[in-house]
Amino acid sequence: MAAEPEHSVHIKSLELERLVFFSDAVFAIAITLLVLDLRAPERTGLDPAATLGAGLAHLAPKIVSFVMSFWVVGLYWFVHHRIFRHIRRWDEGLIWLNLLLLFWVAFLPFPVSVMGSFGDQRLAVVFYAGTLLMMGLSHLLLWRHASRDNRLLDPDFDPLEHRRIWSRSAVPPIVALAVIVLAFIVPKPGMAAFGFALIWPLQRILAPRAPRAAGRVRGTAR
Repeated sequence: MAAEPEHSVHIKSLELERLVFFSDAVFAIAITLLVLDLRAPERTGLDPAATLGAGLAHLAPKIVSFVMSFWVVGLYWFVHHRIFRHIRRWDEGLIWLNLLLLFWVAFLPFPVSVMGSFGDQRLAVVFYAGTLLMMGLSHLLLWRHASRDNRLLDPDFDPLEHRRIWSRSAVPPIVALAVIVLAFIVPKPGMAAFGFALIWPLQRILAPRAPRAAGRVRGTAR
């Protein structure tokens, strides 16, 4: 019997499906935990309307942090879903790199909470952006491992789609690094965090677009 290769690669199977389901669960839990830091203002005083208005105004930084983080995590989940749609095989390296990504996904609610309370502080912005930077680098490592020489993909995987995923995966960590730099430059460090709003437009601009099909299938039978 031939010895098993040092880095054994296995065909798509139940184990790979379990990996995807587990990843989706972690993304879902993390994105749900983001909202736990939002608590309704307490009804106190003789003027409930004024109390509610002041309470919501006080929550505004946390709401902004939640909305931004929900969107960023959603973008990461979208790209993660796109990656695993093309993966046909798996190995232990894929599992460990996916766990590294999920570690940062699960950790994210904590820096989001810090940003909601200390968003005007440089350290909070750097801590938050640093977490997203590590998440983005983990995503890039995951795709690099799977796509190198198409080792875990179809042998004839579309090169254009390969570049599209690379571009989409590279934008978030680049933006996170830019936010960290801006936090040390702009007078109000909290404003630097709004740079994350550029992730989706940059992904749309930088990702190579697939050419329109000249002739779509008009029928299956002739």
